[in-house]
Amino acid sequence: MFWDNTMNFSRYYGDVVDGKREGNGTFIFEDGSFYAGTWKNNNPYGLGLFFYTDGKYDAGIYAVLFFV
Repeated sequence: MFWDNTMNFSRYYGDVVDGKREGNGTFIFEDGSFYAGTWKNNNPYGLGLFFYTDGKYDAGIYAVLFFV
């Protein structure tokens, strides 16, 4: 599945469930940096890599926290 956000020219390649990023995918930001990893409910969630435009990267386990 290919998702294109025409507001800022970001792109997503990967799994989509019910119109949301879900599963494995890569999101490329307008500046060329990108996140590759797992997604849940449209957010990075689980194991993933974030690559910066200067060649550096961060590896980690991502989670979305909700506060009530």
